[in-house]
Formats: sequence, C-alpha cells, structure tokens
Amino acid sequence: MKNSTIAALFSGMLLAAQGAMAQCPTPQAQANPNSLLAGRTWAFTTRAGDFFLPGLGSAGRFTATLNGASGLLQIIGSFADGIGGVTRLASISGRFLVNPDCSGGQLSFNFSNQPTQYEFVFLANFTELYMVSTAVAHQSAPEGEGFMLDISNGAFGGSLVYTGRAKAVAVTGCPIGVNPLNVLASTAWSFQALPPGFASNALNAASIGTFRPTVAPNSGGVQAGTLSVTQTTNTSGNVARQSTNSGRFSVNADCSGGDLLFNLGGNQSQFSFFFSDSSFSEMFMITDNVSAGFGGTSFMLGIARRQ
Repeated sequence: MKNSTIAALFSGMLLAAQGAMAQCPTPQAQANPNSLLAGRTWAFTTRAGDFFLPGLGSAGRFTATLNGASGLLQIIGSFADGIGGVTRLASISGRFLVNPDCSGGQLSFNFSNQPTQYEFVFLANFTELYMVSTAVAHQSAPEGEGFMLDISNGAFGGSLVYTGRAKAVAVTGCPIGVNPLNVLASTAWSFQALPPGFASNALNAASIGTFRPTVAPNSGGVQAGTLSVTQTTNTSGNVARQSTNSGRFSVNADCSGGDLLFNLGGNQSQFSFFFSDSSFSEMFMITDNVSAGFGGTSFMLGIARRQ
C-alpha cells in the first residue's frame, strides 16, 4: 500500500514538473499556440559551422503574423550564401508553427538560393528564441546544383548546420519627433565581430573594439553620422592593436537598424545592423562587404552593445 502511494505521488510530481516546463501562458495561446509568436517583431542572427568558402550566416528582423490559424513570417535581412556573395536587405517570406505545449516550434526562411528550416525553443519568458537548423537547401555549385540537408542524414553534407538566436523587439519605430540618426548620437558602444563557424578562407578577420557615433552638419549643411572607432583586428594572424580610425553610419527611416562603415588603414568593412531591443542598446551585425586587405572574400557576424 505504501509503495503504491509513493509511486502515485512520484507520478503526480513528474506530471506537474512536465506541465511547469512546457505550458502555454495565456488562454489565447492555449487556444492557438501560434498566437504566442504572432504580432511581434523579432531580431535574429544565425551562423553556420561548415567547410564551404567563405561560410554562411545572416542577420535581420522578422515579423510574425497569423493568417487564420497559420503562421506567416515577413523577413528583412542580410545573408551570406557561402559561395562568395552577401545579399543585403533581402525581403523574403517564411512560415512558423508553435508546438501545442508552447515549448518552441519551427521556422522556415525562404531565401531564394538557400531555404532553411529551424527548430526553436522559447526562453526568457517567451521573449527570446534559441534556434538550430533541421533542413538546409544549399546552392553549392555555380551551375545551381544543390542539396537538402536533413538532421536524419548526417552522412550527406552533415557539416552544414546553422545555429542562431532571436529576440522580441517590444516597441518598433523611431521615438516620436526624433531624427533617426539621433538614436545613436552621443552614445558609446563595444562590439565584437567574428568569422562564422569554421569558415576556412585563406584570409579571415575578427575584431573587437569600441565606436562612438556623432551627428553634425556635413559640408552641404545636411546632418550626417560619423564614427570614432578604436579596434583590435586579427586578419589571418596579422594583428593590429588599438587602431584608431574614422567611420560613418546611417540609420533606417524606421529605426529598425542601419549601416556602419569602419575604416582601417585604407581598407573598409561595412556592416548592416539591426537593433535587437526597444531601447536601441543592442544590435546584431553582418558585413555587407569586406575589402581585400581586411579578410578577402570572407565576412563577419557581430554584436554590439551600448556601454
């Protein structure tokens, strides 16, 4: 009798623990789990560990909406395709599905030359996602030949795996009456930029540093954004420590992100960035292009936070 009572108690505790770990938080989410992701904008960054030159990755934002009970994504992002090209600010579609227990779900990004499916889990009270790819269609040859990578078939291209994260941006748009440039004006930032995964290009670059944006009229009297940049860079073993350089920046009209241009001894690295919070204090970064002396055809993904 005692053993059966203990077993019943243990079983009840296990069920309660399982319920606590995965439970839809609202009646609306219980009725339609997709509503948990919908109605919000999310900033994301992804990277792939692989042996394709020069590597793959992306950064951007997606907005999740409902079409009936179905989940749709509208995605704006910059994407490195692994065969030498970076597509800047691509506007694409996608789909999503949240698990019945609201523990996570699936995302599909319909990039034209590399559709990618992700599994995700929620964290931070349903305001962040951790992501891992479950299927990638990769254009691996100039002739357009490709393959589909599935997690059940690691023997065929199994080195190509994306990981990523996303953060909900609670409030979108510019502060009322504020020039977009002034979202960054007179602030100070620390940043880190890295090559993605195991990209094995002969020239790879990584850097850390700080930048300080300033807004002032240019020679034509128009408000313009400039940067004061201090960074340490390692380009395939060639290290430049604490280099101080200039740069420029712009901010999109809707304050979703913008562009950063860092000068380094005659070479330039240009980043697209996407704000990943509502207070404009963190950004996900991806290089649009890197000139020959600063990493060859490789590219970098990065993150910057306001000091």
